[in-house]
Amino acid sequence: MFTLKIKSLAPIELTTPQTLDIGKTILYGSNGSGKTSIIRALTYLLVPNESERRNLLYEVEVVKSFAKLLGYADIVLCEDNKCAELRCNGVNLAVSETMWSRQYRVARVVGDYMFLPQGSVDPIHNLEDISRVITYSASSPEPEAFIDKVEKFLHDYYIELNIARFHGTYFKELVKDRYTWLPVALLPYGLKKAISILYALEISDIVFVEGFEAALHLDLMRSLLDFIDDMYGGKVIVIETHSGLSLRWGIAKGWSVYYVKRDSITPLTRLEDLSNIELFKKEVEALTL
Repeated sequence: MFTLKIKSLAPIELTTPQTLDIGKTILYGSNGSGKTSIIRALTYLLVPNESERRNLLYEVEVVKSFAKLLGYADIVLCEDNKCAELRCNGVNLAVSETMWSRQYRVARVVGDYMFLPQGSVDPIHNLEDISRVITYSASSPEPEAFIDKVEKFLHDYYIELNIARFHGTYFKELVKDRYTWLPVALLPYGLKKAISILYALEISDIVFVEGFEAALHLDLMRSLLDFIDDMYGGKVIVIETHSGLSLRWGIAKGWSVYYVKRDSITPLTRLEDLSNIELFKKEVEALTL
């Protein structure tokens, strides 16, 4: 849906500009390679309202300015023939903003927290927030309620848990051969994270997920990726990950997959390409210990 041309974007310094397809996208790389910098720049350019930008780019409260947050940058984001340029020297920020085809609803999922234009949500630890997420179906205008999708995910994709039904702020689980109603606060940690990501996709047009693999076991991660691809394929989703499973899955599914380093951004289109990715080889070696 979008193309992002990067000349520089701290800490990334390229000798040759690199263009990324931003649609169904996976960014893979080591800590500090610049994956989050890409997401911050995209968020800044896609959200014109400053107060909404501040809510999504929560880090700006610490550094006190968008220029310091974005650092050194020279990038262009395009949708069809409409483009916006962003240049920054770490102190001064210049941006030629554009009106995109429509006003996009953007969400950022970072670890345990979900950042929305209206503010942050913590469905992992906050009982009110997880209850609000679970009961979203009550106000959903869609024919298929969100909670129905969650149940479909559990019944058809991730069948490790014997959860039969959600109702209000409770869920019904098979425990010792009998079904018991339990409060949603007792949902497993990883499942709360998965539901948070699905909720962000349900209410937004564009979703950025940072640290995708955090709290997700490999089987839950794989099931969640399959479900997202099947049910939310029309959304823009950018996943930042350190997981080789996400990397292999993205290549196999035909997503736009990139290996991000400080001096290069490499598109990965074939599983054979992974033999040249040193970070991936180290991950495989670590699993053989």
